[in-house]
Amino acid sequence: KTCVPLTAALLNRLGNVCQKMKLYKESEQWLGEALVIYKTIHGSGSQNIEIAKILSDLGQTMAYCKNYEKAEAYYQESLAMKCVVYGEGNSHPSIAHTLNMLGISCFEYGQYDRSLRYYQRALALFQDQSEKRTESVDIARVINNIACIYIATKEHKLALDHCLQAWDMWCRISRDPNRDTTETLKTLAECYSEMGDNEKSEALYQISHRMVLELKANDTNPSTMYAVGVCIPIRKMMQWKTEVGEVLGD
Repeated sequence: KTCVPLTAALLNRLGNVCQKMKLYKESEQWLGEALVIYKTIHGSGSQNIEIAKILSDLGQTMAYCKNYEKAEAYYQESLAMKCVVYGEGNSHPSIAHTLNMLGISCFEYGQYDRSLRYYQRALALFQDQSEKRTESVDIARVINNIACIYIATKEHKLALDHCLQAWDMWCRISRDPNRDTTETLKTLAECYSEMGDNEKSEALYQISHRMVLELKANDTNPSTMYAVGVCIPIRKMMQWKTEVGEVLGD
């Protein structure tokens, strides 16, 4: 009997490894088999966090395959289960993250109104988790996602407000440049492009590109960072902030 949940856990892990290796067909297969076993263990109608997690993993695999409607269906099922397990209205981070993923899936196939509602719900939960803190990595990510919606719907002022809010937050909470900071810069550049300010847009894209190149260089040769300590990442983030400020006229 103990081998059955162990088998499910191993299949789940195998599915996640395949997902990281971009073997999405295999990932769906292993995660699907793990889901069947867990439903057999707990009962097909049971509300269980292990089942909810696999549903969320399947949603992510489908999103990577660009099958966003199927991804949304998995995320919806996972969300409903998590709300039962943790309690309706609970600001558990797992619920907030699933809402954010639902927002991403809806955005990718043009369901902007629904996407915005999911993001706003996720943002409210992340802010509730932060209590008195109004800034966090999750909050900055969701604000940037909301900015992308406003760019898509041509609501440029709202898009710019959210882009700047996300960028300012990253500058305060992130010591080092990272994938999130580059994505927010790209969103900001796209926003200015949509507004017709090509000069600012091009300058911001160039800064983002240089940041990506530096991150890749550090990933390729991490000993470079370790040899000089943390001064370079800190200095570089300050440099990016200054460069962006000069472009924006701060």
